[in-house]
Amino acid sequence: MPRPANPEARDKILDAAFDLFHRKGYKSVSMEEIASIAGVKKSNLFYYYPSKEKLGVAVIDQRIKPVVGMDTCWTDEGLDPLEEVAKIFAEAQAGNGDLGCPLGSLAQEISASSEVMRVGVSNCFEKFSTDLERMFTEARDRDYFKKDLDPREAARAIITLLQGANLISKAHKNTEYFGTASRVAVGFLSGFKS
Repeated sequence: MPRPANPEARDKILDAAFDLFHRKGYKSVSMEEIASIAGVKKSNLFYYYPSKEKLGVAVIDQRIKPVVGMDTCWTDEGLDPLEEVAKIFAEAQAGNGDLGCPLGSLAQEISASSEVMRVGVSNCFEKFSTDLERMFTEARDRDYFKKDLDPREAARAIITLLQGANLISKAHKNTEYFGTASRVAVGFLSGFKS
């Protein structure tokens, strides 16, 4: 008879893996190190996650995916899309600092080696893009933006700027690039304001 799942142990494992993957990189972290930081036996880690790839997929699905993109309240008509975009950059700067984006870092590390993780990362980026596109479409529909704004292109441009800021900040160990990217993003969108 299989033993019952322990949600607390799973959460500790996922939290430890997320933190270590973000700070050190997916490929640099061993399952032994994750078990140690999580405070669980290695056998317990392998009980829940029989491979590092399965653990990586769980981190994407349960730790990264839920926080990628925008809250449903971002579709409120009273919100200013320019302020919301600036907030995205400020929150990324505060949350990621000079470690870079956990999602972007995983994309760089695993795209060629794990198709299942690459798809998970791609789905997260697509969710974020769709959320931004929805916000821009709704703002355009209420005449906040001019009709010639392409919400999909704008969303992709914002994500590209954000990931660039994450990458350069990580390389330089300097978060100033978020401010520059935020100003460019807001400036770009301001050009479409009605």
